[in-house]
Amino acid sequence: MRPFLIARNLVLAALLLLAGCGELPRPFAGHPGAAGARLAAPPPARLAVPPPLGLPPASAAMLARALTAQLVAQTVPAEAGAPRKGDWSLAVDVPPAPAGASPALVTPRFTVLDGQGRPHGAVSAPAVPEAAWRSGDPATLGLVAKTMAPRIASLLSTINLAERKADPHSLLNRSARVRLLPVTGAPGDGDTALYDQMSRELAALGPIVQSGAKGADFTVAGSVEVVSGTHGLDNVTIDWKVSDRRGLAGHVTQVNAVPHGTLAHAWGDNAVYAAHEAAAGVKQVIDRRIGLAVPGS
Repeated sequence: MRPFLIARNLVLAALLLLAGCGELPRPFAGHPGAAGARLAAPPPARLAVPPPLGLPPASAAMLARALTAQLVAQTVPAEAGAPRKGDWSLAVDVPPAPAGASPALVTPRFTVLDGQGRPHGAVSAPAVPEAAWRSGDPATLGLVAKTMAPRIASLLSTINLAERKADPHSLLNRSARVRLLPVTGAPGDGDTALYDQMSRELAALGPIVQSGAKGADFTVAGSVEVVSGTHGLDNVTIDWKVSDRRGLAGHVTQVNAVPHGTLAHAWGDNAVYAAHEAAAGVKQVIDRRIGLAVPGS
């Protein structure tokens, strides 16, 4: 039940320069880049937001629309209206005020219900004037919707994580199976060298690496572009595209400039260093897609 954030994730790492020239510079080693962290877990099929009871009909419909818009902005696939079969939904009510609380204030509560109508958690809004809530004051309802959308999205994330932890087949409880496609576009022996090294490096980080599609949870496709630049240098870009059954999960993009012709024949240690850096980025993308890592960390 976690929201799905649609983002293109970049992890920058450098191709290492010529081996055999003393200590090799590694300007991006250990610094995969914050942008590569920004992934989210899969969305629910749909979160229905019906007009809440206890409000004037027009105000209830307005609140449902406002909540839906704010939730969509949080990348939750919400839709205003009654739930269809199998939909999760959001129920809104106003519990009785606890003893000693001001009778002039109410605290709306938002409860997430599954497709069978069972509650899975609730969050409460800050107290608002009862008269403004009951009358459906647009400013009050709009503020409640804006305030509560991030809290509801967070609750959905917590629910989703708990459900997947309880599933023995979840990727939270087993190693991911990763299909590594042949690398394309590299000069010299780069396609083979990068493929072989990525297979070793990625497997060392935990995923099960395979060449076939059967049973794969993720697919990694590497491509290389070498373009002649200025000052006798070749501009090299290696892009590792990570995808799963839902589509693109992220990119790991490596860029550097090397002396012209360096990679025309044997890649040698260049493939080793490039795969070592890229594998860490690919693993990061996979972990964030699964939910093993917190976006932004």
